[in-house]
Amino acid sequence: MNPTPTPKSLDLNAAELQLVADEGARLLTGQRFSRLVEASERCLLFCGSFVDFAVDFSPGFVHACLCGSRKARGEVGPFTMLLRKHIGGARVISCALPRPGDRILQLAFSSGVRLSMELSGRHANAFLLDDGGAILGSFFPTHSMTRPLSTGAIYTLPPAPTGAAAASPTPAASRFPAEETGAAVDAFFRDAQTTAARDRARTAALTAKTREIEKARKVL
Repeated sequence: MNPTPTPKSLDLNAAELQLVADEGARLLTGQRFSRLVEASERCLLFCGSFVDFAVDFSPGFVHACLCGSRKARGEVGPFTMLLRKHIGGARVISCALPRPGDRILQLAFSSGVRLSMELSGRHANAFLLDDGGAILGSFFPTHSMTRPLSTGAIYTLPPAPTGAAAASPTPAASRFPAEETGAAVDAFFRDAQTTAARDRARTAALTAKTREIEKARKVL
């Protein structure tokens, strides 16, 4: 599955993900997910008793949020089946950023497993870890040259941010409110992805029409 380039990344920044984690700690802790499905080929959807949780790895639109019900595409891949095996029926015991300032969100479950979601641009991925920190599986194949991420390897966090981003005294502000963050994030990304899909369709139609015109000119 090749990443699709986008004109501008709208991914959640670290400040926004912290708000998502704070809201998740309040509303997800103690909850069981009754269904684990795929809202799209790059989006996992965890359906709870009173609130759902979505994590989307679409390039340019990487985000996680608490949300109302989203439609699922009706397909279940190997990673989703793995999640069902280890998370189904288990309670969420924590929702937090393991390293403040990073775009990594982790959910821990009463079954002893953890779900580590790295929401960092084109390398965004999710890893299911056992109680010893070993990787049980990942949402997407990974070929990292900097750390072992294959099944069975002990999971380690990616290197901390360096350079200008890490040294900046004024980290990026949040585009979303501290109250009802999930609803705001969900609405924002639904609208952004719908607009992007419409723009892609318009561009494809224009390209096809241009080719038809060029072909007709050659015939003449």
